[in-house]
Amino acid sequence: MSAPIISADSHVFEPGDLWLRRVDRAFRDRAPRVVELPGGGEAMHYADGTNVPYGGFGSAGDRGRTSSVMPLEEVRSGGFDPAARLQDMRLDGVSAEVLYPSFGMRLFDLDDPGLQRACMRAYNDWLAEFQAAAPERLLGQALLPLDVDDAVAELERVAGRGFSGVVISGHPERGKDYATDRFEKLWRALETSRLPASLHIFTGPYSHRPDAFLSEYSVATSLVARSLTQLVFSGVFERYPGLKIVSAENDIGWVAHLMQRMDHAYERKGPRYRHGLSGELLPSELIRRQVRCTFMDDRAGLLTLEVAGPETFMWASDYPHDDSTFPESRQVIERLFGDLPPEVRHRVVYQNAADWFGLA
Repeated sequence: MSAPIISADSHVFEPGDLWLRRVDRAFRDRAPRVVELPGGGEAMHYADGTNVPYGGFGSAGDRGRTSSVMPLEEVRSGGFDPAARLQDMRLDGVSAEVLYPSFGMRLFDLDDPGLQRACMRAYNDWLAEFQAAAPERLLGQALLPLDVDDAVAELERVAGRGFSGVVISGHPERGKDYATDRFEKLWRALETSRLPASLHIFTGPYSHRPDAFLSEYSVATSLVARSLTQLVFSGVFERYPGLKIVSAENDIGWVAHLMQRMDHAYERKGPRYRHGLSGELLPSELIRRQVRCTFMDDRAGLLTLEVAGPETFMWASDYPHDDSTFPESRQVIERLFGDLPPEVRHRVVYQNAADWFGLA
């Protein structure tokens, strides 16, 4: 029998009528909905006028060849059908998957707190039902709104419904970000819940211009890196040592350098600049203690294991998105880890995720 592997970052593909069916009636006229694009294909339409096409979120296995305007019938059904999902997991040799949203990531951009709260609540209710098909293998992450009181209330509402973690904004708007003390109530509640909070790529403000996407995609990881430095230097990790954070789908090649640069900044420049650290642990040690970072196919990142530490990384397949390693995840893992010790491979592709997300 092959050794088990866990994808620490996979996704669902929300049904097109999810929010129209489930969101509170007061917000239904502004809820996300499916529209047909003028050039063909379908997209999810949001209240601010943004259309997000189906292709990038539902074309796992084609290595980017599918048009971004693919129709719904071509989307991998494992994104929204638990039975089909488990079949694709068997095909890919994946034992369990940590489930993030697809179109739901865009909910963090909504300006209206009431609409955001209602849409995230509806998504969480649907996801609770989806993961109930195989709760030991489908590990849903509930969405928490940007408003702190709303986030804490939703965290309390979804408690006990089988979620193994939550998703908060990966990079909130500047001036309202994790360098401020506005989130103290949330950090306290998350530490008490013992659920990891994920900072997923593209869960915060960014441009949706098609002509800017490739550029922004290439540097998007820097936005979550900024959030991590804020959590460290504002003292959040020291005040809440039980807080668990996941950097999701931001790859790992930058993590070791960030650790090194943060330590350098703290030791050489810290005495001249205000920060919230006591000095008992270096920034890199706080990261190793409280942060786990996912990647799909990042050989450059694995070459930094000596600096970052094998406890810091978690492999992921990103199914059913177009970045996914599906249906060749085990071949990709063999290529990435072929010359690394078996105990390191086991830790990164299985044990770290099992520990972080509370699997037996």
